[in-house]
Amino acid sequence: MTITSSQTGGFTSAPFSCTEGAGSFNSQDVKGPYPVHPHGEIGAILPISGVPRIDGHPEGWYVYGPGSDHHPTVSGRDAYVVYLLPQGAIEFNSR
Repeated sequence: MTITSSQTGGFTSAPFSCTEGAGSFNSQDVKGPYPVHPHGEIGAILPISGVPRIDGHPEGWYVYGPGSDHHPTVSGRDAYVVYLLPQGAIEFNSR
């Protein structure tokens, strides 16, 4: 997938590539591995049941900036999560 600056409101001055993925989260109070996002992460939370939160974010879009890191957490029931990783960049730490 290539997104241009006109599609992102000028977020970037050149096209960039993203790796896209999706996951279904259907457990409560789950804590995942510890990723670092060298170029950030953009995602969307789509509820299936209940009032799910991913990392405390409610239904809708979320954005993590370049260099961000976190333990993904799931609470409040079931959701699909669609995410974009600019340049496909992700690293995992042992935290």
